[in-house]
Amino acid sequence: MKILITGGAGYVGSVVIPKLIEDGHYVKCLDRFFFGDEYLSQSQFINKLELIKDDIRWFKPNILEDIPIKIKTATKIKKKAATYPENL
Repeated sequence: MKILITGGAGYVGSVVIPKLIEDGHYVKCLDRFFFGDEYLSQSQFINKLELIKDDIRWFKPNILEDIPIKIKTATKIKKKAATYPENL
């Protein structure tokens, strides 16, 4: 089954996506990848996961075609995440 998950690179999405793939699903991940996509770019996900770098506020609706299941784990943020000195 094809599944779209928004916010897939976040904490919840990065836990859910491997489970969905393990169960035999093909997953499209829509995310801004603000913190990177290294985890989801691993070889174990090749041909099972499509990464779409976009924003939930203005993505192209055609990515929803032929996707019967949508899982929303994304949220809108107003400020960048805090950064901390390395010595903390």
